[in-house]
Amino acid sequence: MTTFAKYSIAISFLLAFLSANAAEKNKTYLDYISTYHKIAQEEMKNNGIPASITLAQGLLESGAGRSELTQRSNNHFGIKCHDWTGDKVYHDDDKLQECFRKYKKPEDSFADHSKFLKRPRYTSLFDLEPTDYKGWARGLKKCGYATDPRYADRLIDIIELYSLYEYDKKIEVEEVTPEQIETEKTEQKYLNESSMGSIPAGPYHKVSKIKGRRAVEARNGDTYESLAKEFGMRPWELRWCNRAHKGDTVAVGDIIYLKRW
Repeated sequence: MTTFAKYSIAISFLLAFLSANAAEKNKTYLDYISTYHKIAQEEMKNNGIPASITLAQGLLESGAGRSELTQRSNNHFGIKCHDWTGDKVYHDDDKLQECFRKYKKPEDSFADHSKFLKRPRYTSLFDLEPTDYKGWARGLKKCGYATDPRYADRLIDIIELYSLYEYDKKIEVEEVTPEQIETEKTEQKYLNESSMGSIPAGPYHKVSKIKGRRAVEARNGDTYESLAKEFGMRPWELRWCNRAHKGDTVAVGDIIYLKRW
């Protein structure tokens, strides 16, 4: 083989490598992420579904917004009609001309996706931390969201290639200063007192607002589990509101938020 031939082969391999490397991150995917990541984060705030999972499912199910179904119906998640009473479109999928939900705008599709995952079939997913995208991906497959045997792996691959897990972390939490907490404690004390002396606290916590967020002050014996039960929340949801993790404890006097943001 001549030197020129060897050089030509080497150049060919280099160009092939560069081409494959450039194709790793598809511009269509990047544009989709740029367009919809804030909506996915908003759904995470409101419903506890990882933004990374929502984005990865949207990318996969809608072909990054380019699929015929999505173009015709704003349906980004391939959700079929089932008990749907809204507008519908018919599209070939596992069977010919299956019924799919149709939305007026993409935001409605993202909101309905969150609502769809709140069904009993997917209850086990909400026992996972919202940042556990691998657990969510595998859980979706286990719960039967898709028939593709590699569905979970494909979601995880997309999340990791495009670093979508970063959107699970970039949730802005309104910080509260110690001074604001002390002011709230003073106001709480005033509300519990009258000219006849202190009014004994009842069996339940009094909900107050600190900078627009509903919150209570922890008492002796409180846990995230007991407070979650009192306010009709899941323990992971209450921990998420307070940036806490499994195993974290509640101390007397802690301000515990009941609203995420």
